[in-house]
Amino acid sequence: MSKDPKKFDFQTKEQLIELLNLTIELVDKHFYRYCAYYDELIDMTQAKLCDIQGSEISKIDDSNMRNEIMNAIKMDNYKLKHSSYRIDYLEYKSIEDKISNVQSQLLNLLGDRTKKGGVSYWRFRYEYKKLKDEKKVELPELDVLSQDMNELLNEMNSARNYMHHMTDAKFIEWINYRKKQMLEHPGVFQKWPDSVITSDRYENVDVEWLWQLVLSQIDFKKSVREILQQMKKDYSCIYGESMRIQKKWIDELDATAFMVSINGIKRHNGDLK
Repeated sequence: MSKDPKKFDFQTKEQLIELLNLTIELVDKHFYRYCAYYDELIDMTQAKLCDIQGSEISKIDDSNMRNEIMNAIKMDNYKLKHSSYRIDYLEYKSIEDKISNVQSQLLNLLGDRTKKGGVSYWRFRYEYKKLKDEKKVELPELDVLSQDMNELLNEMNSARNYMHHMTDAKFIEWINYRKKQMLEHPGVFQKWPDSVITSDRYENVDVEWLWQLVLSQIDFKKSVREILQQMKKDYSCIYGESMRIQKKWIDELDATAFMVSINGIKRHNGDLK
């Protein structure tokens, strides 16, 4: 522990093993749910592509999804019947919300670069180097991360920061979009900002929203798999034995783990020392 009860001060190899062990376990659990929602998204996309092409098509997966979407967009009826391919707003948002929620949890575990108080794979690498180089703890040499792996982790960090905050960059783009609306549709926004704040509601979304969601998730799923493999290599190295993840199926998730969240909140609020 450290002087701050909310933060952990790593001192030993065993504590690093605990950090990486729990991080891998949580990534695997979240990724299991992510893959279930991902399959729902693939099924929704395949159904929409069948609707556009007017016939059943062979099973769509990660390898051919982009080509199938491009083929559909090139069809003559795509523009002619574009409005008929729209998706119910809440139906689309329900799958987007499920995926983005668990995606955010994965991004935290893979991309959070908080040096104190944030559990992530990056934190493990940071604390590992600190113990080995500064505190001279005897530790085995980990693989030097490749340029591709470093780029993946940088992307995870950038995506995490973008998704978890209403950033100035996003704020600026909304202002620009609103001003553009005023110029192009003066009857809709005669004045902005105004004393009346308009909050839009939608019945449907264009099918392009589905395309961008599924293509982005194909890339994300692949990235998580690659980083998880590197985490496993690191764990085998520091633990000193080849590791594996054992899938243990249990009939019921009971309430015994509630205390982890309850005490975690108390510790975060300073009620536990």
